[in-house]
Amino acid sequence: MRFEREVDLDGLEKFAGDFAKSLTSGSVVFLKGELGSGKTQFVQFLVNKLSNGKYVNVSSPTFSIHNSYVFENYVMDHFDFYRLKSLVDLDSTGFWDVVKLLEGRDKFRLILVEWPELLKDMSFKMPVCEVSLGYVENPKLRKIALNF
Repeated sequence: MRFEREVDLDGLEKFAGDFAKSLTSGSVVFLKGELGSGKTQFVQFLVNKLSNGKYVNVSSPTFSIHNSYVFENYVMDHFDFYRLKSLVDLDSTGFWDVVKLLEGRDKFRLILVEWPELLKDMSFKMPVCEVSLGYVENPKLRKIALNF
């Protein structure tokens, strides 16, 4: 199934809220888009929709590779593979350890991956969906597409 539309910042926040309602425990979300297209902003909105009203400051894990957000009812693992060049690099990030935890499903756990191209040929036991963000002619808007 594919969904696509152009949104402003408020529309991106609303989309993140609607998307949060559709997520199930054990989901993996691939976030695609050019630099600055809004991937981390989308994660910010998503985390805050799932945090039961508690504001959480989300930062890009471009240099740390992995940020984890732990709440009473869920854990969200946010990876950014922008700087990784190979699957060997991926092995050192702890990603596969988090996938194993996800398969255990002891909590509502989600994995979000920015720049997931290294994983394109991998198969997962859990649901995977893709959110793509892109630029459009109007600089205040972004095209958002959902594939699942």
